[in-house]
Amino acid sequence: AAINLADSSKKTIKSALKDFGLEHYYKARVCKAVLYVEGNTDIEMLRAFSIKLKHPLEKLLDDKLYSYYVTDNESSDTFENELKRSSGYYKSAKAHFQAVNSCVPTLKGIGIFDNDNANRTDEIRLESAMLYWRKYEFENYFAFPYIIEDYKADFFGKQGKTNIELNAVRNITENAINEAILSELLNNNQEAFQGYLRISGELRRELFKNFLTNRKASQFLEICFKNISEKFKLPLLLNKGNYYELIKFTNQKDIDLEIKEKLDYLFQYLS
Repeated sequence: AAINLADSSKKTIKSALKDFGLEHYYKARVCKAVLYVEGNTDIEMLRAFSIKLKHPLEKLLDDKLYSYYVTDNESSDTFENELKRSSGYYKSAKAHFQAVNSCVPTLKGIGIFDNDNANRTDEIRLESAMLYWRKYEFENYFAFPYIIEDYKADFFGKQGKTNIELNAVRNITENAINEAILSELLNNNQEAFQGYLRISGELRRELFKNFLTNRKASQFLEICFKNISEKFKLPLLLNKGNYYELIKFTNQKDIDLEIKEKLDYLFQYLS
């Protein structure tokens, strides 16, 4: 569709273009809504949970999605990063939405961000919503030991390992994860760690979730995969940009009700 500057105040549009560039005004004209996230990995995690839950949001998270990244997670000297910064990315979601919405009043916007232990609360309005995970960050909803173990077993299973070999893989992986639990979640408190090991099953899973709630789960995962890499003498299997690959190993009963709640909000604003 052609852009007709007479549709809005030229002064308002000129101000918006100055801060964010023509690309954002054009996207606002042709798209119904904009999704604000910290980076592309958030979209991958949302897509993975949408697939897992068979949620209709999955169909909206395609290449037609108008998304805006508020956090610069790339190396500052990359060409792509410089292009995005020069074209108005990595700025405040609220500032961006106010600018493009002033030009295109029919545009809706919704953002989903980490809480970072800041006790942030959702801000929901008719035309826009800014949502925050109640736990520390998105990864806190799936960074569970059994998921890491299942991912690792699946990795080796695809290489034709026998059941005996896979059991050995699980034992080594469990040790690597326990080392991370001790150092990252329990501050090397051996008494608390031994108490954790003495319980099993669902009770241990719930206790682990409690340990993790106010901690940065992506950092815990980083240490886990570093330990695993060292024990198996292999390159790092997963980095932060690919943690979404763990989500498919999540048991349905372990998916927090908040996940669906957030997906519902996103679908409402983006559709």
